[in-house]
Amino acid sequence: MWAAQGITESSRGFRTSPSASATFPMEIYAVVTKVGEREQGLYHYQIGNHTLEQKISGDLRGPLPEGALMQEWLSQAAAIIVVSADYSRATARYGERGFRNLHIKAGHVGQNLALQAIARGLGTNMVGAFYDEQLSEILNFSQNLDPLHIIPVGHPR
Repeated sequence: MWAAQGITESSRGFRTSPSASATFPMEIYAVVTKVGEREQGLYHYQIGNHTLEQKISGDLRGPLPEGALMQEWLSQAAAIIVVSADYSRATARYGERGFRNLHIKAGHVGQNLALQAIARGLGTNMVGAFYDEQLSEILNFSQNLDPLHIIPVGHPR
């Protein structure tokens, strides 16, 4: 999770992925299914103290693939990272240009997560095929938060 948005220099607020004018529109979530002793559920990455805050308790392996165009293979991942964004943070300063900046940033976050997974001997993939509203409902996202991509992580077969 640190690779996605972790703080690299606290005095200046630098993070592992760039953010245009430090608008920080990205929010990182993890759907945990099989990660050590951690309880199954949805967790939000708390950037300031590098912790995970549980938002939903329980197994989401059934509903999540439904929101992702019935991609049942997602349920086999140990964890599923959901990169989301608050578009208002990106557009408040840059207007329509903020949308483009935000999508570029989502690519930075995804690449950082993929590189970290590979460095740890894990497999990953990028999934962009999902129903935005249905996935937001499954994950109980606030109205201002939109999912951008899904990144399943697990041990390669």
